[in-house]
Amino acid sequence: HVAERVTWSEAAAPVAKDGGAASRREGARREGAAPRPGPTSQLPYDEATPPPPQEPPPQQQQMQVLQQQPPQQNQQALQESVALNNTLIEERGAAIQAISGEVEALGELFVEVAHLVDAQSAPLDQFGDDVAKAHAATVAANRELERAANQKGCAIA
Repeated sequence: HVAERVTWSEAAAPVAKDGGAASRREGARREGAAPRPGPTSQLPYDEATPPPPQEPPPQQQQMQVLQQQPPQQNQQALQESVALNNTLIEERGAAIQAISGEVEALGELFVEVAHLVDAQSAPLDQFGDDVAKAHAATVAANRELERAANQKGCAIA
């Protein structure tokens, strides 16, 4: 019994009106055929075919470059790297100080708004009381007008 082997080009070749889907399924079912790799599958690697090399992180790359350079260039590159890092640290420190100052100013604005709201609460409370008193007086006046209108001989009605 000899196993039938199918190449990827044979399994993927369009044969029918369905775009070859039935043919590809048929080819994948054949004995000995490897599954078709999908977007999430990974191809296996053996000893003869090692996986593709992965690039080291940027810091490790920088260290590799420094190690490959002659000592004088290595020290100069290291000094430049230290100077660049110090510059970045100073810039970030200045940015943090600026943000801190802005946050403090914003905090002061919130405190001022809280004082304004507190200062306006007493007049608003007084205004609410005055409106309630005016409403009560208006209701009482309407009752008196209705009583007067109901009395005989009233000239108001």
